[in-house]
Amino acid sequence: FLGLLFAFFTLKSSPFKKEKKESTLNSLKSIWKIPHLANMLALSFIMRLSIDGFFEFYPAFLTAALEGNSSSIIFNNLLLTIGITLAPILIAPKINQHHLSFFIPSLFFTLGLSGIASYSSVYLIGFSFFLTGSSIGVLTTLIPAFVSKHTPQNKQGAVMGSMDSLRSLG
Repeated sequence: FLGLLFAFFTLKSSPFKKEKKESTLNSLKSIWKIPHLANMLALSFIMRLSIDGFFEFYPAFLTAALEGNSSSIIFNNLLLTIGITLAPILIAPKINQHHLSFFIPSLFFTLGLSGIASYSSVYLIGFSFFLTGSSIGVLTTLIPAFVSKHTPQNKQGAVMGSMDSLRSLG
């Protein structure tokens, strides 16, 4: 409710002229024709699917495969959350946004998941959770920023809505 009141009193009306409304299907077709955007939306879908899958199953993995208890879930979740929180602030702004800028965080995400699955030591698993969280923080910041940067101004809402829809679909 407070957020709604804040938005009502602080947001200004849009300076853009309203265009005639096009159908949702035509809007989606036009989005997928923007150069490189279809690839980025597909990458976004795959990344969100993997990240959301990880979030859904890592507590079960910690308890079943690693015989962890609630304190190990809490500790590893803390390391994951610290990575997710700090990486967009400290790392993401330093990454030059181009197509290859997603490779290294994706590689670190894969390495983090591999470290978690290795079962070798509590410290490696903890570091892997931090590395995975940092990668998630960077990727979930870079991908929407990159997509927005390469989307025409009049298609921003439709593209961001498509990304959210693909995430929900995943």
